[in-house]
Amino acid sequence: MLKVLQLPKKPTDDKYGYFPHRNAREEQIKLIETIYEFLRSDSKGLILSADPGIGKEACMTSQCLKAMSDGLYDRAFFVVPTGSGKINTMKELESVKHDMKILDIKSKDILCQWIKDSEDERISPMKGEKCGFDLCKSFRQDCPYNDGNCPYYLQKKEVPDSDIIVCDYNYIFSPFVRKAYGIDDLLKKSGRTLLFVNECHKLPERMETIYSKSISSATIGRAINELDE
Repeated sequence: MLKVLQLPKKPTDDKYGYFPHRNAREEQIKLIETIYEFLRSDSKGLILSADPGIGKEACMTSQCLKAMSDGLYDRAFFVVPTGSGKINTMKELESVKHDMKILDIKSKDILCQWIKDSEDERISPMKGEKCGFDLCKSFRQDCPYNDGNCPYYLQKKEVPDSDIIVCDYNYIFSPFVRKAYGIDDLLKKSGRTLLFVNECHKLPERMETIYSKSISSATIGRAINELDE
């Protein structure tokens, strides 16, 4: 028989305080209990396997918010391989009241088209307060933004001050992108970091893409620029 837990009206002081629904199904209860205990243990990793439609995002996001509100962790990353996965995670994080600053790192809707397609050393020159507009010019790209108003630059500046970051695999697993976005520096800071990796079965294929040797048109363009100089 399916077990359904009726949650209290104001469950603010227990493990269900940030769960977005009034009822929790038996499978969700098991996930919540497991995640809750894991986040308070000395274990380094946890693999959760559940059928589609169970409500994994709600369970993970609620326990992330609970653990961070309890002061157990300083920051959290939700790493997802698809746009729909990001939408679902953001929906769950925003469905309950909390005071965490959430950054949804976008790479399609806001950022420059050519940066969206980058996954290699082309981004590495972005250091300090350098604006993406200058980098666009170095690759002979037409940029509609003025200096200091590049969406890449503005979004990047939000990373250090964000409590929870929702991003694509690239921002964690690609060394070039991780360093360019300042995430490497953030991870080196003191404090505990939570890392949620969604849809792990897609990791092998993505890693092959990230770590395969390749040469892009932008890399060739940079070589031409250097030769001209």
